[in-house]
Amino acid sequence: MSGDDRPGDTPTPDSTNETPPEAPEPPPELSPRRPPLRGTGAGFGAAGEGGGASRLIRRVQEAAELARRAAEQHRPAAERAAHEAAERARQAVESAKPEVERLARQARAAADVARPHVERAAGEAAAFAREHDDELRSAAARAARAVTPQPLRPAIDAMQEELQKRPAPAPSDEETPPTAP
Repeated sequence: MSGDDRPGDTPTPDSTNETPPEAPEPPPELSPRRPPLRGTGAGFGAAGEGGGASRLIRRVQEAAELARRAAEQHRPAAERAAHEAAERARQAVESAKPEVERLARQARAAADVARPHVERAAGEAAAFAREHDDELRSAAARAARAVTPQPLRPAIDAMQEELQKRPAPAPSDEETPPTAP
C-alpha cells in the first residue's frame, strides 16, 4: 500500500491496467458489422489510408439506405393503420350526429318552455327594484361604507350625500302601470 492509498479505496480503471467494458453493439439488421475506422493521423482521405473520408461517406450512405428500406417496408402497414383510424373517426362522427341533433332539439324545447318564466322573473325583479329603490340605495351605501377603508370613508359619505340630493329618475312610459278609465 502506498502513501496515497487509503484503506477501503478501490482502484479505478485508470489506476489499473484494466480497460472499461465496451458499449453494446447495435442490432445486426440495422447496422452490419464493419471494422472500425482507423486513420493514419494524417487526416481524412490521407494517401496511405485509401480514402478514410470516402469510406465514412459510403458507410453513412449505406446506413441511410438501410433506414429507407426499413421505412418502405413498414409504409403499407402505416398507411393501412392511418386509413383505418380515419374511417373509425368518420364512423364515430356519423354515429354521434343523431344524438347531437336530439340534444339540440331538446335544449331548444327547454329554452322555449323556460322563456316565459325567465321573462316574468326579470319583470318582477325590475318591478321590485323600482318599488324598493330607496331601500336598495341605502343598503348599497351602507355596504360601500362598510367595505371601504377608514381613510376613504369621507369620500363615500360625500358621494352618498350627492346622490340623495338628486331626484329619483322618472319612470318611463313602459314602466308606468296602466290607469283605469
